[in-house]
Amino acid sequence: MKKSEQTVGVDLDGTLAHWNGWEGPDKIGYPIPKMRERVKRWRKSGVNVVILTARVSPKNGEDAKIAHTAIQKWCQKVFGEVFPVTCEKDPSMIEIWDDRAQQVLQNTGETVLEKSKEAQDKVLRILQQATHPRITKEMLIQQMLKVIQGH
Repeated sequence: MKKSEQTVGVDLDGTLAHWNGWEGPDKIGYPIPKMRERVKRWRKSGVNVVILTARVSPKNGEDAKIAHTAIQKWCQKVFGEVFPVTCEKDPSMIEIWDDRAQQVLQNTGETVLEKSKEAQDKVLRILQQATHPRITKEMLIQQMLKVIQGH
């Protein structure tokens, strides 16, 4: 897939813009610097960005329209361009960035956090063996490689 065909969905409140709670459909927090720079890098490399937010859900009636306009103005001010704004995922999205999401490993039901914790535990057990006189450096390296490879 070409970069120009890749899209990253980015949540607005709490991910791209600072969130202090609901203040109204046209009130958007200041940009979160790390995410602002990340989005700029994506755009510079040709990746499309879409703002994902429940603010523009049709369930919000007139507030959704007000929010949509406010978000576009905010993007123009912060990034110098307007990004599409939606409340729906899209098959073209290669990633979704959201402060409320838990990443799940495809077809497993396991979260990345669970797998990460499992790997950390394995590494700790391996390191504890390092003090055993019969365990060589090479054996430790082999065990670590297995953890890295997911075995």
